[in-house]
Amino acid sequence: TGRLSSSEPNMQNLPRSKGDDFPLKRIFCPTDGSIMVNCDLGQIEWKVAADLCRDECMVNEIVHGLDVHTANAEHIFGVKKADTDPKKWKELRTTAKTVSFRSLYGGGAYGFYYDSRMPSYSLEKWEDIMDAFHGKYPGLATWQNDNKKLALYQGWMRTPSGRVLKLN
Repeated sequence: TGRLSSSEPNMQNLPRSKGDDFPLKRIFCPTDGSIMVNCDLGQIEWKVAADLCRDECMVNEIVHGLDVHTANAEHIFGVKKADTDPKKWKELRTTAKTVSFRSLYGGGAYGFYYDSRMPSYSLEKWEDIMDAFHGKYPGLATWQNDNKKLALYQGWMRTPSGRVLKLN
């Protein structure tokens, strides 16, 4: 994906919860008259995927500022946040968030089922969850399947930025 990594110390690792007044952030000041911009790229993978696949539901949720993870938890699990115990809700929303992002990278029911960090649902329940997710975002599912077919056919893919990824 060309995604930046946070495994080594860098600007992504600075604490966010303390806000812009966190002392460590103040040590970075341009001396050549430039400016430094602090921006939040929250859910950037989700937003890029929505733009690439043009799924109507994804685009609509972003345009209207919906909390995608809350909406997905309600859709996938068939519950409403207001009607759910806060502790249970947090677990459901976290699971929905993982489903949303991992699905962007091709994650599926088997992967969730065998991941010890995920809730220990049956394989059938994970398949139902993935069906609900792909049912909500059919444009994403179609775009992903078309890309898989193309990659298998030609043996490589080109990212929108021009990077060529060869399959071995």
